[in-house]
Amino acid sequence: MNNLCFLYLFIYLIYAIFGYDILTRIINDKPKKIINLNPNHKCFCCRRLLQLSLITILVSALTLNYNSNLNINLYSIALLLNLVVIIFYLIKWYPFNDNLTFYSHVLWALPIFLLPFFCKFNGNFDIKYILITISLLITYKILFENYVYS
Repeated sequence: MNNLCFLYLFIYLIYAIFGYDILTRIINDKPKKIINLNPNHKCFCCRRLLQLSLITILVSALTLNYNSNLNINLYSIALLLNLVVIIFYLIKWYPFNDNLTFYSHVLWALPIFLLPFFCKFNGNFDIKYILITISLLITYKILFENYVYS
């Protein structure tokens, strides 16, 4: 497994346990928002694990775990998810109270954006994977977004 994949899995664990604003909370010496098992709590584990940013980090880790050839369809899904996370973070949270969190989202997307310069793709591009991903994103928006981010 590639080192970058391990880094993404580590980041996923940190964000899942402490939230994706952990860097800002550390810098500003604010209390940490640790994952909670109480369903009525804002940091309830289901809300935390359903955050699109965290799901995207997992897909990015899977994408970065390649040997010499990268599947074009997996890469396309990872690229789409990272673009959606960055664009909709801008739409939903602008103007930012926390610039560092936005920049960390962009930072974690950079390896995915730059991946075509460092690897070879295999397989044939199949639009159905993108259409399925878009369908799942729409379902996420309709069913889960208000629950996760309320």
